[in-house]
Amino acid sequence: MAGRGISIDLTGPARAVGRLVPQPVRAAVTRAGRIAERLDPTFRTQEHPEDGAIHGCSVPCRATVVGLADLPGLREHDGLLDRVLIRMAVDRPDGSVEVCVRQHVPGSFEATIGPGTELPALADPVDRSRAVVRWNVPPGGFWERAQFAFPPPPEWPAAGRIEVRDRGRQAQQLAERRATWSSVWARPGSIGKDRGRVAGRPEHDVDLELATGGVARSRERIPILARARISTATWVPALTDGRDVCVDWEAFLNLPGLTGR
Repeated sequence: MAGRGISIDLTGPARAVGRLVPQPVRAAVTRAGRIAERLDPTFRTQEHPEDGAIHGCSVPCRATVVGLADLPGLREHDGLLDRVLIRMAVDRPDGSVEVCVRQHVPGSFEATIGPGTELPALADPVDRSRAVVRWNVPPGGFWERAQFAFPPPPEWPAAGRIEVRDRGRQAQQLAERRATWSSVWARPGSIGKDRGRVAGRPEHDVDLELATGGVARSRERIPILARARISTATWVPALTDGRDVCVDWEAFLNLPGLTGR
C-alpha cells in the first residue's frame, strides 16, 4: 500500500549467521580491530554514550599539569582500568585555560607525572572546557584505552597536589587514623605480590622498617602513581597506633622533589 513502509527484523538471521562463524575466529577479528584502532595514527576519539562525554578534541596544544587525583580502578567489560584526574593549563590558540579530564595514564608516565609536568594535548576546537592528553603510544599515534570524562570544577584536584581519592569506608578509615594515630617514617623492606583488588586498588603485603626501630607488616592498597615511585630505598610517611602501621600514600606522593618539582 502506498505511503506505508516495510519493516523487516533481521536480528534472528544475523544471530544465525554469527553462529556459523567459529567463536575463535570472531574473537580474533575483534582483537585485530582493536589493535588497528590503537596503531592507526588517524584514529579519533569517539562519543561514548555510557559516560555522556563527547570527544571531539583535535587541536594540538601544549599543556602543563596543575594537579592530579589518583582514582580507584573502574570496572570495564574486560576488567578493571586505572584512571587519573588530570587538571591542566592548556595553551589553546585562543588563549590559555584550565581544564580537567579523567584519563588513563600509561605505565611509562606513572613515576614522573606531577604538577608542573608538560604534556602534549588535544583540545576541542570550540568547547574551551575540554581537552585530553595526547599520549604517544606508539610514537606519532594517539592512543587511549578508556572513555574520557570531564568533571565540574568542584571535583578537580587541588592545584599543586597529587590527591589519592577513595570512597566510603577506606576514606573514613584514613581520616580517623590521621586524626588519632602518630606519624612515623618507614622504609619498605619488601612488597609482596598483588593479592587482588580491594575497593578498586591492588592490595599488597608490605614489610616496613620503622625509623623508631622494629619491623611491621601492613596490608596496603597501593595507588598506581605511588607504586611506580616506591623502592626499598624510599622512606615513606606512615601512621601508627603503637601496634599497627599504615602508609599515608597521599603524603608520600606530595613529598618535595618526588616528581622533580
